[in-house]
Amino acid sequence: MRTLISWYQTVANSLRYEGIPILLWRILAKLLSPVASVYTQMLFEYDLTRSIEPRPARIKCTVGLATEAELDALVDQQLDRPLPDDAELSDEDEYHRAWLHRERARLRNEYREWFRAGELCFVARVGDEIAHNNWLHVYGCAHLSSRPIDLGPGEVYAAEGSTAVRWRGKRVHEEVNAFMLRYAQDRGYRLAYTITDITKAGARRGILRVGWRKRGQHITITPRRLGRTWMFRLSGDVGPIARDFMGISLRS
Repeated sequence: MRTLISWYQTVANSLRYEGIPILLWRILAKLLSPVASVYTQMLFEYDLTRSIEPRPARIKCTVGLATEAELDALVDQQLDRPLPDDAELSDEDEYHRAWLHRERARLRNEYREWFRAGELCFVARVGDEIAHNNWLHVYGCAHLSSRPIDLGPGEVYAAEGSTAVRWRGKRVHEEVNAFMLRYAQDRGYRLAYTITDITKAGARRGILRVGWRKRGQHITITPRRLGRTWMFRLSGDVGPIARDFMGISLRS
């Protein structure tokens, strides 16, 4: 019953916020999931040589840099899911609990590596709570395997933006995004990139309001058990994406 309710909520939310084409894409990706992971993503760019207007959120928050000492708070905000109670766990709860433990450990290790490589984490705080976090990967830091952009001199990559559920719809992401772009601009960077999945319509509308421009679109296909990803360019220029993909253009 819980699974059916979850599916219903996912379908209802997709129709409400994303539309029928995105819902159909979600269904197709789900049908293909037993044999391959399939994602369609959009690459955006921001010219940091032009002026960047502030984008104040609809709530009062404070934006600034996080530190490695806040690892646990960042992981809690990213997952935004409580662990199930120990009492009388169902099989589904047991699986969910195990998944959360694994994901928490993975994120802590990943964030720690990013901090120590010199990457920057920007957060919005509402009181003592982290409402949003967003990472800025910069040229010249250690090239991490999870970074999909091959940065050049004067370039940065904004990624992993996440807003806690209770603060969504307040444009917190936009305030943090504009703040981090101005931060990069003040330090002499000239061009920024970001990527959104095609299913994240809300995030896409937000970054367009900030002033990002679409640069290209691509699809990635990772067959199960092959350990290799193929990328197909659908439109535009996706050149900055890491060259360890096999890029094949479907259309110009």
